[in-house]
Amino acid sequence: MVYPLLSTGEPVRATDVALLAGISETAAKTALLRMGEHGLAERRGGGWGRGPADPYDVAEQLGVYERIDEIRERYRKERDLWREKLTEMAARFGPDPEDEDDRSFPVEVWAVLGPPELLLAQPRGP
Repeated sequence: MVYPLLSTGEPVRATDVALLAGISETAAKTALLRMGEHGLAERRGGGWGRGPADPYDVAEQLGVYERIDEIRERYRKERDLWREKLTEMAARFGPDPEDEDDRSFPVEVWAVLGPPELLLAQPRGP
């Protein structure tokens, strides 16, 4: 959010970074200082510019890629667990697989009668 606003040419004031990034000036200054600690930003000529460090190298040094892999794996496990729960709930409360009667509400009925009163009473009804 902040790094792309910095250039190797003209320095950018922290106030302008905040305005362009849509964040508070405090958040912009904090981000610039932290980026400066890692060589991604540097003060020059009354503002901030890009530092000499490569963002991909800094990300690797900080373990960002490993953290992303951990998060991805955690999400995968959570999705698998949720699928298991949904399957279990469908088996317990879903329709009987041997029951072949179609009990769905025909679209034509909705078109003629409109939605049921129960749906209209809902705060986020149609």
